[in-house]
Amino acid sequence: MLTFLIVCIFYTINSPFASADKYLRWKRIPGAHGYQVQIRNAKRRIVIDKKISQNKYPAYKLPGGRYTCRVAPLNVFKKPVVWSTWSSLAVLQRKKPELLAITPRVLLSGSKNRKLQLRGKNFVGPVKVKVYANGRSIPVKKIRTRSEKVVSLSLDLRRVRENYYHIRVENANGKRVLRKKILRIRQENQMKPLSPVDTKVEVSEGKPIRFAWQKFRGADYYRFRILQKKSKGSKEILRYKTRRTEYKLNNFSKLQRGKFVWEVTPYNKKNQPVGKQVRSPFEIDAKKQAKGLQPDDIQIISPDILYKHEK
Repeated sequence: MLTFLIVCIFYTINSPFASADKYLRWKRIPGAHGYQVQIRNAKRRIVIDKKISQNKYPAYKLPGGRYTCRVAPLNVFKKPVVWSTWSSLAVLQRKKPELLAITPRVLLSGSKNRKLQLRGKNFVGPVKVKVYANGRSIPVKKIRTRSEKVVSLSLDLRRVRENYYHIRVENANGKRVLRKKILRIRQENQMKPLSPVDTKVEVSEGKPIRFAWQKFRGADYYRFRILQKKSKGSKEILRYKTRRTEYKLNNFSKLQRGKFVWEVTPYNKKNQPVGKQVRSPFEIDAKKQAKGLQPDDIQIISPDILYKHEK
């Protein structure tokens, strides 16, 4: 008579860890005269209650979904001796995933964790996602299968080139789908000051000061300003409108010794700002300018009497 037993159930039906196995299996119990299998659906209703002779049951006949199951060995009278505890059972369908859309379709480079959402059908987790173009892959992080229709993930776009990228999704059951050039990565559209940047500017006769910045996509023109730092705030001493990405300052009459800030703001054709302004400080280097002079240091060398030319 069976007085004690342990039932070990293998319940990975159609999972990647069970290869091509389609059966619910458990260890053979010595002395058992068959087995009784019960399977409940997600609503805890028993959908399978069978007595069989082998230590396996063809669970692949069940509709895809999540179940719980238990097994009992039978005695000589075909009665259950003891039931195992209820165990989880997932029946996965080997359907090919479908990638229908992504949100957003265009991303800007530069971010460490740029979120992306995939929408489709038959996503069976845990899924694998590969984003690539021309042999280069984008690091994919935090993949989460939210449902059979939605997968969310994060991309590391800090060192990514501007291009159209393919996305490949692979289910846990090994089925794949590939969508080519479905994602576009664009370089981050952000102006940066090029020169001068946090530096001293040497003012000399005949040499203009050149201010330069990166081009901003979508800008029709730029507003350039120079501000002088004061004890309380700053004072605008120059303003200029240009379509170029540089400004050359030739007139130094408004620049005194001290600290300044140059500023650029991009505008569109509707005279609306289209991006963040960039600012960069600079300092006038007056080493070569006259300083510390006294009245006696200035000498007039012309004669005391000058003649006027008559017509």
